[in-house]
Amino acid sequence: MSSYTSDSDLPTAESYRRYHRRFLLGVGSLVAFLTVVNVSVDPFTIFERFHGDMFDTVRAHSRPRIRNSVLAAQGDYDVALIGSSRVIYAFEMGHSDFGGRRAVNLGVPRTSIVELEQIFRSVCQTSPTAEVFLCLDFHAFEREREVPAAFDRSRFSPHYNPVDFYVDKMISHNTSRRSVNVLRRWWKDEDPDVIGEIAVEEIARGFRGVDSVFGGFSIGPEQRAALERIIVEARTHPGGTQILLLPLHATYLEGLRVSGVWAEVESWKRLVVSAAAESIPVWDFMTYSKHATVPLVSEIDPPPAAEWFHDPSHISRAFGSLIRDRVIGKSEEAGGGRVTRANLDEQLAADRRARDEYAERCPDEVRWVRTQMGRTAEDSAHSAGNR
Repeated sequence: MSSYTSDSDLPTAESYRRYHRRFLLGVGSLVAFLTVVNVSVDPFTIFERFHGDMFDTVRAHSRPRIRNSVLAAQGDYDVALIGSSRVIYAFEMGHSDFGGRRAVNLGVPRTSIVELEQIFRSVCQTSPTAEVFLCLDFHAFEREREVPAAFDRSRFSPHYNPVDFYVDKMISHNTSRRSVNVLRRWWKDEDPDVIGEIAVEEIARGFRGVDSVFGGFSIGPEQRAALERIIVEARTHPGGTQILLLPLHATYLEGLRVSGVWAEVESWKRLVVSAAAESIPVWDFMTYSKHATVPLVSEIDPPPAAEWFHDPSHISRAFGSLIRDRVIGKSEEAGGGRVTRANLDEQLAADRRARDEYAERCPDEVRWVRTQMGRTAEDSAHSAGNR
């Protein structure tokens, strides 16, 4: 059998060119298909001019870091609301009215003060005339909390090129996977997650994670330095900056007390007020106000606190509206108020008295918190000495 191959059997330059054309056409078609699908489905809600409105009800809003980084970069707002998931729950997503001004909700879940510093700097650069309401959360100051990996894939990151960002959000595997998930939910007509409705059966869950939620709270030098850098930049930000400490329900505050970290929380408030000095207004709504002490643990479904809280650590839009009205001088219904170095000790003492009044008024709720956390009355008495 001859192994001879004639010249006519060898690939020609023209056959190579045909192969390359077909290959490039196939790759180009795949890229075009992915782009059309991902832009139409738009799982991150960043292509609003082009995406399909039919997916609005099932599009994932539970991962707002990507979308909010785009809204921040667009700069089409007069007020920026920056903070953790508590901001997401408290104020309307996207753009909303804030006392006659156009506000944008830039809340991001599981954030840290180091990430908030970068978000604050991004807003100052893109919208120098926008007033910033920085909603601080003491959990964001925890020593062990790192900047989420998703930050580096958002436009908040100063190292992420905008072209790379949009290419990634049009054709990447991660985006395509999320688009498939949106399409699946749309096809099955699944109900979207609703923000603002209290999940009664979920209330107890957080109190059982004592160590992860209430324990081990400590502020590291990196967190202190990040806060100081924010304050330095805030003093020169033309649009102005105000700091808000958003409410927690009394049951959550009781959880902090029972776990023995109330002294650390007071130290955190002192740190924030001291850093802000008199140049940056600080509003403290993290108190035993009348709304924060409305019963949350109740046989009534929904419980009385459902109007004001989604869960013990997230306020409702209704409560968020009261806070907005408070800081713009429209109403004092939200409670709380301005704290300074001059009046902080008095305010902290008032909080302790308010806590005792709450415990006398709602002993069953206090007992419920202690039971969920697996603490005895003796444990609680010992923790009270750390207040």
